[in-house]
Amino acid sequence: MKIISKERIEHFIETHKRGSEAAGALRAWLRQAMAAEWENPEDLKVEYPKARPVGKGNGVTIFNIKGNHFRLVARINYQAGVVKIEFIGTHKEYDKIDVGTVTWKT
Repeated sequence: MKIISKERIEHFIETHKRGSEAAGALRAWLRQAMAAEWENPEDLKVEYPKARPVGKGNGVTIFNIKGNHFRLVARINYQAGVVKIEFIGTHKEYDKIDVGTVTWKT
């Protein structure tokens, strides 16, 4: 898969107070996603059985990172083979976003 905005992973690692804690797991996720050839959500579930699609047909998917300590939200276009990283954060931070639109709740 082609990963758009993969620099968000390094930015999170370098700037987030818990970034170093997630570094290994995030980099492993990135390597696996880049090597993947997901054609549909079922293909994704083979590699990431706990990944959770959100919404209908928008491609937004939640990944649990590092034993579910962190969340990565990505928008996947299976037909184009593209994954866009929309959000990385802790569960507490994740609770502050509208995952369907990946915007911050006020």
